[in-house]
Amino acid sequence: MTGLSWHITSAGLVETLRPRMPPTVASTPLTAFFAGLMISLPSLREYVLIVQDRMQVDVLRVENPGKPERLEKATDCIRLDSIEFSMTLGDLYD
Repeated sequence: MTGLSWHITSAGLVETLRPRMPPTVASTPLTAFFAGLMISLPSLREYVLIVQDRMQVDVLRVENPGKPERLEKATDCIRLDSIEFSMTLGDLYD
């Protein structure tokens, strides 16, 4: 799919949005998309959407699929329990 970069583990999916993404992809409601992924990939625990051209990361978790966690500050920390990973946005965007 144009405008996306993917990294998949057995329990997580990380997607990077490139600048000037097609509007149909960027406007897809995240919670509906995540619900579809959980059906297709039953081992999926977390879905991470990284915006490339500004500091913004959305994390959806299977424990709370209707409430994405939005991170926008350099001191905010991305925590992915499924792969025992954490990193600040400042380090990610450095």
